[in-house]
Amino acid sequence: MSVEAYNEYSKGVSVSEHHAHDTIVIAADHSQVTLVKDAIHHPDDARHYMVLEESRGHVTAYVGDVMIAASSQSICLKEVGYRLYDHSLYILKEEVLPDVLIASDFSTTCELKGTTTYYDLQVGDKRLINAAWEYTALKDHDPRLNMLSGRVAFNREFVDVNVSYVKK
Repeated sequence: MSVEAYNEYSKGVSVSEHHAHDTIVIAADHSQVTLVKDAIHHPDDARHYMVLEESRGHVTAYVGDVMIAASSQSICLKEVGYRLYDHSLYILKEEVLPDVLIASDFSTTCELKGTTTYYDLQVGDKRLINAAWEYTALKDHDPRLNMLSGRVAFNREFVDVNVSYVKK
């Protein structure tokens, strides 16, 4: 949303744009909300937002010493909601080794992104419960959410996810 559009919408709210940080700061009634330029905002709560970006590096995911996924086409999700969340890297599902992802019965819903399907990871004789997820029913309030379609992310408590960059 542009500064002008938000001013028209909010009528009387003081708005200033800070290009150095690529944010728009809005102060109203002794409160402050930060809207990040090009972010996907929750339709009912501007304080809950995320940014989706194509990763510029090569991503690998390991369980122990076994590489279970590799991608040069990952999407980085950075989200702010009730707190600042660690970023997640979403890898195309077909870039994960076959037979590693085992659908579980666990599911969650995010009001910003949609509904997840969780996966256990089977690596050799080790099974990691609910260690990966995929948004299988994305919200429709912003078409950019489709960048997550067909991609999985890994719980970093169980999976080492690394990004390497090639120097030019």
